[in-house]
Amino acid sequence: MRERTNLMVCLVLCIGLAVVASSPVLAQDTGTIEGTITGPEGNPVPGASVMVVGTRIDSSTNRLGRYRLDRVPAGEQQIFVSFIGLSDQTIAVEVEAGAIVNADVTLELETFTGTVTVSGDPILAGQAQALNEQKVAPNIVNVISSEQIQFFPGQNPFGRHGFNAPHQRIRRLGFS
Repeated sequence: MRERTNLMVCLVLCIGLAVVASSPVLAQDTGTIEGTITGPEGNPVPGASVMVVGTRIDSSTNRLGRYRLDRVPAGEQQIFVSFIGLSDQTIAVEVEAGAIVNADVTLELETFTGTVTVSGDPILAGQAQALNEQKVAPNIVNVISSEQIQFFPGQNPFGRHGFNAPHQRIRRLGFS
């Protein structure tokens, strides 16, 4: 009987603690930050990462570029926004307890300073013809030059007996 009474007292205390811990009075030391992340032309940036610096509070923008960060500690907070291809940005936001603060951010194009060197092999006659054939084709085609076939890994992609693959239509063009 005494065990049952102790169990009931413990249960009532646990429920009481849960009610007090979830009361709005204790939640007043946090606020919410929401806003829209846009790109350099004003378009929304879906999938951008938004986080409160120094906390585990983070979010990603939806397809409209909107985000929401709940339970942010009241006071001045730093918001870090990142998206691949656009410059990262950190902004200061003053969070008021129990309030929703709007913080819109526009990300700029990431600038790259440095030297880029592009080099390549000369286009062979068969490759040039294959590229032109693809360019003017009325439908989707993949033209492979004889020069490129020799670089395919493994065995001949057209079977052991030459140009004889199932579901393939091979037309030989070009120079002998």
